Amino acid sequence: MARHTLAGLEPYVPAELRDTACLLVSELVTNSVLHAGLRPEQCINIHLSSDGVRLRVVVHDPGSGQLPDAPDAPPIGHVGGWGLMLVDRLADRWGTETFGSTQVWFELVAKDRGTRPSPR
Repeated sequence: MARHTLAGLEPYVPAELRDTACLLVSELVTNSVLHAGLRPEQCINIHLSSDGVRLRVVVHDPGSGQLPDAPDAPPIGHVGGWGLMLVDRLADRWGTETFGSTQVWFELVAKDRGTRPSPR
């Protein structure tokens, strides 16, 4: 569902941003499903905004997880643990907020139409 949500951005956001955003949203939603301790009636929310050059995505869940600021790659051969490392490496900017719930956001900038923002 999360990837399908991003498909609607096709006419508004360059393909390079959509493809990367799709991967990163998949990773963040998977983290929410695995680590937020959600009850069946609780939801994961995704908020998207774009000006055609910059795409901002926020994944919000009611969990109160503790997230690292700059994750390291998991050990070789480890199956999980790549999600936040991918966000850290592929997003132009990203961050987290954990105040009774968890939000992880990232921004992607079209390389040929915008300037790269300063890191976090």
